[in-house]
Amino acid sequence: MILVVPLYITLIYSVLTSAAQIWLELYLFSADLTIASLDGADLRNADLSHATLSQTDLSNADLREANLNSANLFYAKFNAATKLRGADLSSTSLGGPDLRDVKFEDTRLNRATFSSADLSGVDLSQNNDFGGSTFTQTNLNNANLTGASLSNTAFSDVNLVKANLSEASLYDALVHGSNFENANLSMANLRYSTLVYNNFSNANLSGTDLSHSRGSFNDFSNANLNGSDLSFADLRFAKGITEQQLSGANPPTLCQTTLPAGLQNLENRDCK
Repeated sequence: MILVVPLYITLIYSVLTSAAQIWLELYLFSADLTIASLDGADLRNADLSHATLSQTDLSNADLREANLNSANLFYAKFNAATKLRGADLSSTSLGGPDLRDVKFEDTRLNRATFSSADLSGVDLSQNNDFGGSTFTQTNLNNANLTGASLSNTAFSDVNLVKANLSEASLYDALVHGSNFENANLSMANLRYSTLVYNNFSNANLSGTDLSHSRGSFNDFSNANLNGSDLSFADLRFAKGITEQQLSGANPPTLCQTTLPAGLQNLENRDCK
């Protein structure tokens, strides 16, 4: 038997569906969803901007193209099935969540705040814009940040051991007390950055632009500085820099560079 649905019922259903969608988008803006369970929820294109999602369960939720701008996601729960492709997470507060299984694809994260978040091993190379973001006590060990835009970001007490930041831009970044041991920063842009009490030991800084950077008490022990640009950089209080690192077949560029005691004779070696 073929069931024939009258046209007017179809039209009523369409109107009600549209109204429900409008209601959803209207009432999730700035909503307080603290500790709520949104496990498996279909939130595609939803407006969750300025919403409070602290300790909210977003496991298996579909947040593709959702607007989470300025949302509070402190200790929100994510898993590998949480879909964030194309979502706007700019200016969000991401404090404490375990994000190791989350796939960030074309996700906007500029001006976001990461505090005590676990992003170890996460591939962030598909999301290149972190401009203006803040990372505090965040675990980015082994993370892939190849080519990421980290200009004007602030890092404080961040674990970046073995992270891949090749060709990333940390232009004018403020980096304090962070660990880049064995990290790959080859061809990265740290021009005009402020670097204080960081560990760059055994890091790959080949071809890295550190020109005009300002810093104090950074450890460059055994770092690869081949082909890097250290012109106008302030390295007077740097630790671990040796004459061997500043020489060789492909030495770093030194011009009006401020170097530690004992290396000052090299400060203008490459000025033309």
